[in-house]
Amino acid sequence: MIAAIAGTLAIVGVTIVIGLWATKKRGIGPTKQELLDAQKPKPPRYAAGEAPSTAIRAGADQLERLRTSQRCKSCRALMSVAGEDTVRYDDRDLLVLDLHCACGARRGLYVVPSAGTPTTA
Repeated sequence: MIAAIAGTLAIVGVTIVIGLWATKKRGIGPTKQELLDAQKPKPPRYAAGEAPSTAIRAGADQLERLRTSQRCKSCRALMSVAGEDTVRYDDRDLLVLDLHCACGARRGLYVVPSAGTPTTA
């Protein structure tokens, strides 16, 4: 009985040693660097005003400046406000400026208007 158990443990032990040796010498499993490279990618970071969570706080003068001074990321031309909308995010009312460029690029700009700031131009 003891001989059968010892024989089984010996076979299992030899199989494990051969498997570890083959993995190390032949590169069967992923390397440490491959495992590090396969980590979950980080979520994208947004610039100020590009997402509701990064909305810009602006007064009346600053809001008017934001409407007229935004530049396109691809061609650097001034963008025009094609429309405005109000949305609710995180218990706040946000103004979303829909910006268009002559090259066809579009983007939204999220703004938290200060109290007393008119939301339309």
